[in-house]
Amino acid sequence: INSMAGQMMAWSLKVQGFLSSRKTKVPILALSLEGDPVSPYSDNQLVALFSHYGQAKKISSKTITKGYEQSLDLAIKWLEDELLR
Repeated sequence: INSMAGQMMAWSLKVQGFLSSRKTKVPILALSLEGDPVSPYSDNQLVALFSHYGQAKKISSKTITKGYEQSLDLAIKWLEDELLR
């Protein structure tokens, strides 16, 4: 794959077959950093829609370190909520 567009298509969740017409019963948490050009929030919303209990969350952070910290905090809280559901 020589072109950037071709490389991006290879990463497409639709092309990989992940976003099929059937929803999964497995809960999915899709996280994205605000302003991320590679994984925009709209893509994460599509991933969350693939699950009956899916959620998409946007991380707004000035630094990547704070972004990772916020994403871990969100993931822990989400997992606790899912285990108690």
